[in-house]
Amino acid sequence: MNQFEDMSIGQLQKLNEEYISQNDHPTAEELLKRWEDERRNN
Repeated sequence: MNQFEDMSIGQLQKLNEEYISQNDHPTAEELLKRWEDERRNN
């Protein structure tokens, strides 16, 4: 169980945008890997 399970898609997108704005911008490869990991976990 993780801390993001109870969040809505909108909340997650906002959190992701905040994270990206505060950190280095991920490459397309990194984003794709994250997306694939998310798909696998859901």
